[in-house]
Amino acid sequence: MKSKSPKAKLFVFDSNPDIQAKKGLFEKVWKTNFPSQLEYIPNASIESVDVATKTMTFEVLPKLKADVLNIIPPQSCGPIASRAGLASVDKRWCGVDFLSYASLVQPDIHVLGDSIASPPGMPKSGHMANQEAKVCAAAIAAWSLGQAIPSMPLIANTCYSFVSETEAMHVTGVYRYDAAKKTMAPVPGAGGLSVAPTLLEGIHAMGWAGNILADSLE
Repeated sequence: MKSKSPKAKLFVFDSNPDIQAKKGLFEKVWKTNFPSQLEYIPNASIESVDVATKTMTFEVLPKLKADVLNIIPPQSCGPIASRAGLASVDKRWCGVDFLSYASLVQPDIHVLGDSIASPPGMPKSGHMANQEAKVCAAAIAAWSLGQAIPSMPLIANTCYSFVSETEAMHVTGVYRYDAAKKTMAPVPGAGGLSVAPTLLEGIHAMGWAGNILADSLE
């Protein structure tokens, strides 16, 4: 937009009450780099979209017509999981045993990634899905050998966000199984957050992307 259409403006309507990740970093980047081009509006739940007129109707805000709309619908598990009767949490997400990622309603089916009902503070990310897959595979391997499954899985997450063609920023976290609560919980003092987006972080982000794709797909 800055290079091709500098007079255009981007509105970000969020049904959440506030930015959910990297809040301070995003706000600083938007204010510094896009002060007149980007406006963030929280508590903006959409009721309907008129595709013919490109008009959005909100629950509270006035209607808005735009040249380009990018609508992200309310999130839930995939249709295959829902049709299989696995959406046991709010009819949207799949409850799982975090020691094996076996479904709580169909133990012979394992669910990973965005479709699961994530514990508070544990993000839905590609990195996290990769880590969950390894815990799941280890549990299945142990079962197949007649061994006990690992009882204290420890997994990590990294999320990069590019804010320009070359600069990125990150947030990381580490999560350990809580046997008392039967869920994953953040490890106090582990993980971290970028001080600011940098070129070096952009290089690291591309390296992370190559590694995670190779690890997941090859």
